Amino acid sequence: GEHYFLTYIDGKSHYLKVKLLHNKGNTCSGLKSFTEHAKVETGKHVNYFHSDGSGEY
Repeated sequence: GEHYFLTYIDGKSHYLKVKLLHNKGNTCSGLKSFTEHAKVETGKHVNYFHSDGSGEY
């Protein structure tokens, strides 16, 4: 099962997406997958990305 998750929130629309991960090593691929999905759904690129800066990943 998955032990980690990534939470994505669009600051403008407040769209929320949670991505489940098997391990922390999948963080980069999870982010890439999300940005590609967002491009397909909206037709726009992700311009800004903010993190909590905790450095866990």
